[in-house]
Amino acid sequence: MNKVAAILMLGCAGLLLTVGPVWADVAGPALQVRVGGTVSGPMLLDSTIGYGSGYNPTAGVGDLAVNTDTGVVYGLDGSSYGYEIARFDPIAEYEKGLPAVNAGIGTTRVYTTPYVYTGSVAGNNSVTNSVSMGVSYDPYMVTNGHAGVITGANSGGAPHWQEYVAQSASEAIGQLNEGTTGTPVNTSAYVTLTTLQDSVGSLGDGGHWNGLTVDTFKSQFAPTNDAASASLNDAGGLVSRYFLGVSTSGGSGNWFQSIYAVHVDATRATEPNATTFGTRNAYFRDRSAAQALVIGGTDFDNLVPSVADLGKDMAVDPVTGDIYILTTTGLNGTAYLSALRPTISNDSDVAISYELVDLDLSDNGGLPGGNAYLQLDTLLNGADLIAGMGLAFSGDGSRLYISVVATTAVTGEVQAVYALDIGRASVPEPATLGLLMLGGLSLAGARIRRRIR
Repeated sequence: MNKVAAILMLGCAGLLLTVGPVWADVAGPALQVRVGGTVSGPMLLDSTIGYGSGYNPTAGVGDLAVNTDTGVVYGLDGSSYGYEIARFDPIAEYEKGLPAVNAGIGTTRVYTTPYVYTGSVAGNNSVTNSVSMGVSYDPYMVTNGHAGVITGANSGGAPHWQEYVAQSASEAIGQLNEGTTGTPVNTSAYVTLTTLQDSVGSLGDGGHWNGLTVDTFKSQFAPTNDAASASLNDAGGLVSRYFLGVSTSGGSGNWFQSIYAVHVDATRATEPNATTFGTRNAYFRDRSAAQALVIGGTDFDNLVPSVADLGKDMAVDPVTGDIYILTTTGLNGTAYLSALRPTISNDSDVAISYELVDLDLSDNGGLPGGNAYLQLDTLLNGADLIAGMGLAFSGDGSRLYISVVATTAVTGEVQAVYALDIGRASVPEPATLGLLMLGGLSLAGARIRRRIR
């Protein structure tokens, strides 16, 4: 046996035995812009309803979420200080370059009290602050027998988020009514105030935070060895897990540079009624920012090397539990997409770890390794998805929505919600994967040599 053959055989054996740890990251799905068949333009969701004469997300306020039960898409809109959550029917999309279609089925307005019903639904209270720093949807929160709440986040003192249910005055509290394009519902019940019991002020930027998403993959669970367990309002110790984005330097709520795991009471300390909103509490995992940290510092800044990464929004893949992170180079800068596969034990004494998910499979023969991130405007024609601001998965994980703020750098970019179709390949058996990875070594080596030159 010659020396080369021996080396190859040893390499194969090593790869087959250690196929998991060979690469520091794991292969992600194939992502493709959702386009139409007439002029090959991207498919868009837009709305003519709203405080600012339609859907007008701003560079600092553009987060997205999806109702995982109904498929309705939520878009945070901060135009003209009329903070509201626009709601879209995902079926009413249109192809860019063709006549626009109104997908708006209503708004959940969160700016001032008159936009929230004060009669047969909770809301006879001042809305504490306008929601401007993140939007999500919690399918597990139950109000009067009805499941699901829209969550809108704000800092302004103790970090907190408000929970709403879109409905009209004649409906029972907690009954969700998203509306339709013909009969939109522009009012809502303000049902709960959730307050973080731990200060984020010590983390920098005066405690401002941005980015909020429910970990729907893990959902509710009972943490162990958690310092907050004795304070939970649920007799069984059940909590929901959220991910919270925190700005460490000068973000003032417009971006984040670290992500933390937050435990939230699965039941309320006070249930809402016709005149009073409910309350529940949230804590850093183990009441410790260090134990709650998912990613931050240099690791976050290196999501896209040589770029100052500013986190704009994040979303949890309901199929894999991966955390997708939308970053930009500035408020109207180029947008990038990265993803982490976290390992978070129920035991809060066990540190959180993660692997990078490779979203750019084109640069390494379809194998993990190489650039893990995607520059979004390279997915189509360089004239779309430049200034991405919001991110959300459909409930089945087949689609990834991205809100875009128009930039003066590109002519014809539409300010709307775009979508990526997600293609999930079957995972090869370990032996097959090992051989594929061995075959990919030469590709990786060639790519490295090209970069050195």
